[in-house]
Amino acid sequence: MRLDFERILMDGIQDMIFVIEVEKGDEFHYGFMNKAAMKGTGLTQRALGRCIMDVYPEEMAAFLIGQYKKVLSEKRSVKYQDSYTDARGEKAYSETTLNPLFNESGECNEIIAIVKDVTAEKQAQQEAREKEEQLDESHANLRIITENAHDLITLLDEKGSIIYTSPSYKKILGFEREEFITKSFLYKVYPDDVSILKDWIEQAIKCGESARVEFRQYNQAGDLKWFESVGTPVFDQEQSLKHLVVLTRDITLKKEYEEKLTYFANYDPLTRLPNRRLLNERFEDVIHDLQKNQEAFAVIMMDIDSFKAINDKMGHDAGDQVIKEFGKRLSKSIRATDTAARLGGDEFILLLPQTGLREEAAEVAEAIR
Repeated sequence: MRLDFERILMDGIQDMIFVIEVEKGDEFHYGFMNKAAMKGTGLTQRALGRCIMDVYPEEMAAFLIGQYKKVLSEKRSVKYQDSYTDARGEKAYSETTLNPLFNESGECNEIIAIVKDVTAEKQAQQEAREKEEQLDESHANLRIITENAHDLITLLDEKGSIIYTSPSYKKILGFEREEFITKSFLYKVYPDDVSILKDWIEQAIKCGESARVEFRQYNQAGDLKWFESVGTPVFDQEQSLKHLVVLTRDITLKKEYEEKLTYFANYDPLTRLPNRRLLNERFEDVIHDLQKNQEAFAVIMMDIDSFKAINDKMGHDAGDQVIKEFGKRLSKSIRATDTAARLGGDEFILLLPQTGLREEAAEVAEAIR
């Protein structure tokens, strides 16, 4: 049973997903949005292909375009938070992550926006601050609040050592919560992420403001999980740090969705072959090689004879199996440096770099036939 990535993105993800196409260097058009995005923004399929400036009021559009331009100028992911009034007339908060997709030439052609509702998290932070003012050194009241928490709640001292862990440590990480007491917050963290997390702790304490970080950590079973932490420093009346309150959530599924988004943007979900977008990028590479090094290439275009009759007589499921099998055999017939791509329907194209003779391309075509 093959995964329908488009259906997963459209119906299966609760976060709002947008794919923004970058045109003419600084124009941003809607290329895709899932149902959660349409429900949350009130936009419809009519917005697809339209410029952000034509969809939103001027002030909001200018803000959004500013964020997308920041992605282009800094050539990295950008994350920001915003507030809005929801359908019930209540203030709500969102967090948006903008992930650029670059071609082989280093140009950003598409930006994937993932928008999630963080109202509950904001409320939890506010409640934590309010409750924190009432806590004594024993943290008795904090334990009451955190008994049923679904996220990890951790208190750190000024050295980054753990002085309190919520009961959810057992459920989420599998470890007894006591195992982490007096340990560094870097305990069980993936080695490549230790320096990032260490800098985050120091920065949160030094700046005295909430800070966010993503990192990987091992659970009790030895599995590597993705986590996102928000640290809020708490000071006493003399402005001395009492402790750092850290809310941590498991974002492993979110990371898997992001990987699927990147895959979906470059590969055909039925055959797992490169799609038109990835093919165009590789075309640019071979054209560059031709201009620079005079390395010729060949292109073979293919379709399947009588494919319409297969669909008409045996059904589209059978047609899909034919397409899938054709893609599999095609992949086995080419070199590792070649690219076999599906353009759509039963149309395929084969890109053969460093192929200077017609006879070489003809031999490949005959082998495929």
